Amino acid sequence: MATLKQRLGCWAHERWRTEWALAARGNAWLDLCNRHESLTVSDGGRARVCNWRDTSLLTVCRTFPAVGARLLRRCMRDWPIEFADTAVADGGQPEASIIIAFRGIERLAQLQCCLATLHAQRHAAFEIILVEQSWEALLSGDMLPGVRHIHARSTSPDMPFNKSWAMNIGARQARADTLIFHDGDMLAPAEYVRNVLGLMRRGYQGARVPRLVFYPDRATSEAIQGGRSLLGIQQVGEVRQNCRGISLVMQKTAYWEIGGHDESFYGWGGEDDEILQRAETLNFYPGGFMPFVHLWHPVQKEKHSNMSERKAFSTEKMTHPIIERINRLRIMKGGSLEAPCVTSLIRPY
Repeated sequence: MATLKQRLGCWAHERWRTEWALAARGNAWLDLCNRHESLTVSDGGRARVCNWRDTSLLTVCRTFPAVGARLLRRCMRDWPIEFADTAVADGGQPEASIIIAFRGIERLAQLQCCLATLHAQRHAAFEIILVEQSWEALLSGDMLPGVRHIHARSTSPDMPFNKSWAMNIGARQARADTLIFHDGDMLAPAEYVRNVLGLMRRGYQGARVPRLVFYPDRATSEAIQGGRSLLGIQQVGEVRQNCRGISLVMQKTAYWEIGGHDESFYGWGGEDDEILQRAETLNFYPGGFMPFVHLWHPVQKEKHSNMSERKAFSTEKMTHPIIERINRLRIMKGGSLEAPCVTSLIRPY
């Protein structure tokens, strides 16, 4: 609970600007940020870049969660999120391949809700590839209607999750020239695929389109999953900018030109920052303009194990020149259905 001083300070610096943005016509909500941050406007006013080194939470929503819910409703007017049981199959060539890496069944409800928003995509031909990276295949076709399911079998039951390997497998199996790497707990606007395809047609080789990501709490997320609706949300205290994962769009040829995902990353964390650094050497779209919604779920059991070692590995990895990392990964040709050899969580570069 925010103190009176914190609430007054937020009113003085952030709340009044938020109220103006909520009432204004157009896309003024794109310009919301914290008092110590600045934004760069790009693409003729369509997109924004938050000039902050890390992911950040909007203070106004943390201080006044009801404002976070109002902001979500305002974003949904521009970018509605819809739900469908399965996509309409046309049997033709997809324009985009949406790739999701997944493990376990603990987050199955979140995955199915995410897939419902992907099935509801408008005016675009696409396929969804779900790569289950695990020792045993726990998912089945009836759990994932309208999805190409690939099992990437671990080398042993205790092999840590390798999201990068799963993403590379999906990219190798993709039928489309545009790849969309998407997190399985994220709800996407109905015009998501159509708009990223528009960016690729304009000549961009990659993009990271999220501007704001809303993180409803457990009860709200469960209500969304059960009702397949975002109506009635009363509070959202977490609204994030500069989220590294969630969605990364790339042309397939460009993806392999920079080496794909780095399969030396195991566990959760690090791989998103690393590939984004390499992707930004391409003709990369400058900014984000869409809202997304993250569904609450318990922290993955493996996520906090060896966290300090993973962070040190990621930090050391990114000290190497980008061109060296690209050349190394291009030679390795990731995405084989044979699992990478795990000799140690931290391996020399």
